Amino acid sequence: MTIFWAVICTVIQSCEANVEGKDEIELANEVEGNGENNGNGCEDVACTEIFMHISLKLEYPNEQPVLLDSSKVFWISENRFLEQNTVSWNEARVWGSYLIVNDLMRKELQGKEEIMRFTGYLNGEIVCERDVPVSADCCHVIYLGAESLTQIIARVENDNSLLIEEMNKSLPVINEFLADLPSNSEEQSFLNDGEKLQSLVEWLKSKSCVVDATVLCNSCIYTLPAQSEISISIKYNEKTEVVILDILMSNPLRAIRFHEHY
Repeated sequence: MTIFWAVICTVIQSCEANVEGKDEIELANEVEGNGENNGNGCEDVACTEIFMHISLKLEYPNEQPVLLDSSKVFWISENRFLEQNTVSWNEARVWGSYLIVNDLMRKELQGKEEIMRFTGYLNGEIVCERDVPVSADCCHVIYLGAESLTQIIARVENDNSLLIEEMNKSLPVINEFLADLPSNSEEQSFLNDGEKLQSLVEWLKSKSCVVDATVLCNSCIYTLPAQSEISISIKYNEKTEVVILDILMSNPLRAIRFHEHY
């Protein structure tokens, strides 16, 4: 079965203060001189404490995030690649929203009109390449685009998209199982997070369509709460396919999505 999909690239500005944002706000305050706007005619400008991001969000037509293998941001006029923040990349690999610039670069961009070229790679191919115009004022980075930046960039054969869609329908059943696991530390049958993940693995392996399942990592994706990954080999169309199940390490644990192995 051949399924064609189109990736939609939407450049957005995010003003949410997340775990990454908290760390970066502290860094930005150091860069700005403890939050003060010094020089460049900004001495008397009152700025909000919102930490601004300009990000590129990649989605499949079914609104599932595109989880790239890698990406780069190239500052054209400076002829250099921007350094990739590990926390930003980990979150991008969860939500499909890829950082272009944020307020840590405000001083470098203030009063300029610059182009940042984003390139995203998946399965050894460039699936998204986009020039993103940016600037900054006395307070925040700014996206300079006037027109809509939604773009269909490619049609790629993807035999597993239907499998992923079908697997995501099983999330409520998986979450019912997770909700029933002992989570009160005062109970004699209490399980820690590692034991809960292993219990889920054993439960998945008991299903007739599952060939194998294993915990890839425990709390290895540094979101808030952290996330874990389980690899599942499943029988599909007379073949064995491998998918990844993302688990939010909340209380109780919660299965949030399936995606392809990368």
